[in-house]
Amino acid sequence: MEFRDFIQLLVTGISEGSIYALIALGFTLIFKCTNVISFAQGEFAVLGSLLMVTFSEFLHLPIVVSFVITVVIVAGVGALFELTTIRPLVRGSASILNIIIATIGVSMVLKTLAKLFWGREPVGLSSFGGDKPIEFLKAFVHPQSPWILSLSLVILTAMIVFLDYTRQGRALKACAEDAFAAKLMGISAQRVVFYSVVLSAALGAASGILIAPITYAQYDLGIIYTIKGFSAAVLGGMQNPLGAMVGGILLGLLETFGVFFLSSGYKDVITLGVLLVVLFLMSEGIFSSKEKR
Repeated sequence: MEFRDFIQLLVTGISEGSIYALIALGFTLIFKCTNVISFAQGEFAVLGSLLMVTFSEFLHLPIVVSFVITVVIVAGVGALFELTTIRPLVRGSASILNIIIATIGVSMVLKTLAKLFWGREPVGLSSFGGDKPIEFLKAFVHPQSPWILSLSLVILTAMIVFLDYTRQGRALKACAEDAFAAKLMGISAQRVVFYSVVLSAALGAASGILIAPITYAQYDLGIIYTIKGFSAAVLGGMQNPLGAMVGGILLGLLETFGVFFLSSGYKDVITLGVLLVVLFLMSEGIFSSKEKR
């Protein structure tokens, strides 16, 4: 392997891993508050990518405006998801399994609606930085990669700040640690769950927008995003938001270098292999022994 190949693989792996980290963080936020794994998370990414194409490519709105509108709309879908699915089931004391199955049903509904509105064919989204590859240390990387890296870093940093330094974020963490004690302190667990689902949907939308110029936007990619994000969350630790972020980066690097040394056909196999190994050997993730944020 030449040095330029290493650099190109490194940038690509971190870029894809940043997307996985955003989706994984969405899984973690909901899981910490409800102990539920929401399998609708990948569909929020798909919805974000398709809406971004609509606003940016078809309606020709500025990228920033399209980005903000898309995230707000998907966050609204997340709010509707919490109000109509998560909240009634939690209030009715439904089992965790029943709630998980309900999230699978919601994902199927969103996938079907996406197919009806946008069709079966993939649609492209222009890179935020143009179409010309960027030369970096003698390697050529996709023009979208710097945008993925920079915006993902901003979003992930903002999430850490939100969780650690805002009232809503501290309330979310308190409910995740002990919902009963948080309720005694006057924190509304119902409101915290609502915030977590809305934030998860917004994170999913952002991830779908950022990766769309590389993978295209297509209605049936939700299951792929779900598997990648869930694997990254399990790898880092479902109870650890920072671990989920690191898990996403590690998964992206493993996939990219694995494809280079093996074949592109093994990309998804690597993801599933990592998931199985972690579940068998360290079911709580590689950061389970560290203090939860």
